[in-house]
Amino acid sequence: AFQPGDFASMRTVIFGGEGFPKPQLKRLFDLFGDRITFENVYGPTECTCICSACRVAAADFADLHHLLPLGRLAENFGYYILNEDSRPVAPGEIGELCLTGPNVGAGYYRDPERTAAAFVRNPFREGVDERMYRTGDLVRLNLADGLIHICGRKDNQVKLMGHRIELEEIEAAINKLPFVSECGVVFNAGTDGPGTIAAFLAVTHAVTEVELLTDLRRMLPHYMIPGRIIFMDQLPKNQNGKIDRVRLKDLAGLYNGCS
Repeated sequence: AFQPGDFASMRTVIFGGEGFPKPQLKRLFDLFGDRITFENVYGPTECTCICSACRVAAADFADLHHLLPLGRLAENFGYYILNEDSRPVAPGEIGELCLTGPNVGAGYYRDPERTAAAFVRNPFREGVDERMYRTGDLVRLNLADGLIHICGRKDNQVKLMGHRIELEEIEAAINKLPFVSECGVVFNAGTDGPGTIAAFLAVTHAVTEVELLTDLRRMLPHYMIPGRIIFMDQLPKNQNGKIDRVRLKDLAGLYNGCS
């Protein structure tokens, strides 16, 4: 519905909360990028404010698969990128982003179990009682540009048929399809089998499951092809306006593979 002349007085669009699929963002950038600045911001709720910002440039759309970088963290934040053993990864390797600094929250209200898991004492500063928040976001530091790049969510990394799969990679492939308006991919671990990848999506016009899977097989290896495709008019959202993947996992258990 947008036209190039719309929003004549707008100077900046700031977006965050969830990774903005590049194919959809490119449509906005192509319309307004010559006169409106686009800023991708990042900041977990548990840290009470924005941690980083990265200005979008035309060069960012040379690759439509990966998400935009988070950028550089603000000066009032410290960070570590840690592996599964809570040790720093080598520069360029993927690990969990852990944040420190005065904006890190004290914990979850009346939830000591979750607090103990996510808000931990910083083990790298002896003699200093400093909290470190484990974000659950998988990132890597790009040595070429010094920017932190988001790679996915720790809880969205699954093992299927011996392969480690990032569910965000499947979502990125689906979002490349021009008829897709939004999608969410979840994994249901099977009790008597290997489990199933389920893809929920809303589309702009009618498309068959066969057509969708044919397109996906051109972009993804066979073990990443969803076992279930569920079309919806609109994906459920949580109270923060994000796609409710917890609800999608519940719904995936109710479907028998039919679209």
